[in-house]
Amino acid sequence: MATLELKATKRHIEGKKVQALRRQGVTPAHLFGPGVESLAIQCDTPALRNILVDAGHTQLVSLKLGHEHHPRTVMIREVQIDNFKGGVLHVDFYQVNLAEVIRVNVPIFLIGESAAAKMKGNSLVQELNDLTVQCLPGNIPSRIEVDVTPLLTADQLIRVKDLPAIT
Repeated sequence: MATLELKATKRHIEGKKVQALRRQGVTPAHLFGPGVESLAIQCDTPALRNILVDAGHTQLVSLKLGHEHHPRTVMIREVQIDNFKGGVLHVDFYQVNLAEVIRVNVPIFLIGESAAAKMKGNSLVQELNDLTVQCLPGNIPSRIEVDVTPLLTADQLIRVKDLPAIT
C-alpha cells in the first residue's frame, strides 16, 4: 500500500471568513487526536480531493504540516460536503498513534454472483454496509470483501460470524 502524502499549513482565518479561502482553492480543515493540541489547518483543495478519493476513511495519510520536520500520521475522520455545489467544505483529520489499537468502520464490498439473485423475482439485499474493526492503525483493511457465490437459494444468507477473521 502506497503512502499517501498531503501538505497543510496552519490556518489563522476562522468563522465565516473561510469562504474566501474556498474561493482561492483552499479547504479549511481541523487536526485533533489523543494527546494532540487541536489545530485549525488548511489544505490545497485539488490535492485534498485526490487524497479523499484514495484514502477514504480507512487509509493512513502522512500530513506534512507547515515547516515541521516530521509528518503526522492521520486518518480522515469527517468530510463536510456542500450539497448544492458538491465541493468539500471542511475536513477533520484524526492523528493516530501507530502503537495504539483503534476502532474504525471498514466498508463491506460484495463480490461474485449469486445464483439465487439471478432467479426471477429475487434480489440480493445487503443489510450491513460496514463493520467496526479494532486493530493497530497500520493493519486497517481498506475494505472487507464478501463472496456471495455460495448463495444458491433465496433463503440463504451470510452473517458476520460466517466471515473469516481478518489477520
